[in-house]
Parts: sequence; C-alpha cells; structure tokens
Amino acid sequence: MATRRVAENRESLMLRAARLYYEDGLSQQQVARRLFVSRPEVSRLLSGAREAGIVRITVVPPTRQEYLEQLRRRLRERFELRDVILAPGREEIPDQETLHSLLHLIAAAAARYLDDVLADDDVLAVAWGYNTRNVMRHLQPSKILPSLIVVPMLGCLSHRMDLFDSNGLARDFAMAYGGQHMGLPAPAIVRTRRHHDIAAELPLVGETLEALRRATVAITSMATASPDTTAVREGFIQPEELARLVDAGAVGEMCGWYFDERGRGVSHKGIASYPIGMELETLREMVTKRQGCRVVGIAGADPARYLPIFAALRGGLINVLATDHITATRLLEM
Repeated sequence: MATRRVAENRESLMLRAARLYYEDGLSQQQVARRLFVSRPEVSRLLSGAREAGIVRITVVPPTRQEYLEQLRRRLRERFELRDVILAPGREEIPDQETLHSLLHLIAAAAARYLDDVLADDDVLAVAWGYNTRNVMRHLQPSKILPSLIVVPMLGCLSHRMDLFDSNGLARDFAMAYGGQHMGLPAPAIVRTRRHHDIAAELPLVGETLEALRRATVAITSMATASPDTTAVREGFIQPEELARLVDAGAVGEMCGWYFDERGRGVSHKGIASYPIGMELETLREMVTKRQGCRVVGIAGADPARYLPIFAALRGGLINVLATDHITATRLLEM
C-alpha cells in the first residue's frame, strides 16, 4: 500500500512538472522552484513523464525549404507584408498535444526572427497570452540592448502573478536583453468609460500609453471571437456581451479589442469593456503610416484561427505573420 502511494505521488509530481514546463512555459529552473525540488530532479520528472506516456512529443516532419519560400513570397505579395515566418504544419486537425507542439514550433521561429530584427533604439510592445509567453520561452538573445524599451500592450490581468500577463512578459523580455521595462499599472480592461479615462490620466499610466504610441515593434496574437479567449476566461467580457459583439460582426480579438472580417474594430457601444493599452488603430498606424515598424502576429495550427488571421491581414493590423505552412496555404485560398 505504501509503495503504491509513493508511485501515485510520483506520477502526480510528474504530471505537475509536465504541465508547468510544457503547458505553462516555465523553464526547468522555474519548475524546480515551484515544486521545491532541484533542477536535475525536474529533468528526471520530465523524462519519467515521457516514459510513462503522460507526455507525448510529436516530431513534425520537415517541409521542403523551397516550398516554404514560395509560400512566404506569395503571402508577402498577396497581403503586402514586410516578412513571413513559417514553421511546418499538419494537414489533419491536430489534437491538443500536437497543437501545443506546433505552436511551440511557430513561437520558436518567431523568437529567432525577433532576435534578428530587434535594435537598441526600438520600443517593443508585448501583448498578453500563451503565444507571446511561448516566444519568450524560446528566446535566445544574441546581443545586449541597454536602450531597448519594452512596454506591455495592456494593463494587468489580475492582482496575482500571471504567466500570460503582458506586464510580466514585458519585464521578462527587457531582462533578457538587458533593456528597460515600463509597467502599465492599471487593469487590462475596466467596466466603465469613466474608469478608463481616470486611469489613463494617471501619470504612471499615461507615460506608458505614450510609450506605446512610439512603439516600433509589437508582438501580438489573433484570437477567435469565442469564449475560449483570455478576455472571456478572465471575466473581462461576459458571454452575453461576447454574443452581442459576434452579432455585430466580430470574428477575432487582439488585446481585448474585437474586429470584423475586414479587420475593422467592432464597436464596444453597450458593452461594459474598455481596454487600457494599445488600440487597434495604433497597430494599424504602425503598419500603414509609420515606416519601418513591425507588428508581428503569431497564430496558427488551428482552423478556427484562419478567419481572425485573414481579417487582421486584410485590415492592415499586422505586417509580419508567424504561422505554419498549412495555415499559410489556407490563407492564400481565402
């Protein structure tokens, strides 16, 4: 009986370690601190999780480089993009494990691109969410950028630490490059226009909002207009409010703002949701009016994302796309 309890406890610990490492994007050192074990023990737990079938890693076959380059060129020409970053995809609709594997491949490619293009005089705006956290996890800085300024695209998700909060992500990106971090000490989304305007007038908040308007590089993702998004899960948008936004034409969401199939903002009139941070029009201005700026949109590996990505491309909300080659093919067919 005691032996069985030990085995069950070990399996539970392997599961916790695997979720923290593979799903939440923590490093092995961070997992070790969270579980109060050594880093080598985390490595053993992850190996044990793979051997026990708790974790299954899918190896995605490589796609011919010439074909990927052709896809990049066609996407750049079709949507007037500055750059296209492609990772291998899968023809069939992926299960959750494969989906996470594919998203990590996209994030790793986006991280390499970001490291290539970031310069010391850039102002980097960082969105909330799983994809942005994955980019941070795969980032391997090749330079020190002491004058780089990193700014969150939205206020705080909660009073608690949250791995996907843009404030924490902005701090992590800044630390990775030895740069400077500005916080946005306000809720990500408030329920009244009055609260939004009061927060925006606070000096600490106003300075960060001004820095966002000077951003030269932005990292974001295109979510669906569905209940399975950060804005709804965190309670910033109620299900009945989301239904009204969808009825008004919403097909996608970026940092709390909803947009239609042409990439135009859907009015939040009558919806008690006022994001504090970068607005869609600021992103559009970076793409269409401010020469040299990059707005990197990271999404793919999921057919539900095709329409939001297409709408963001069509509306000029991004000018760099990081996705998989199957999504790229579907976008060219739309």
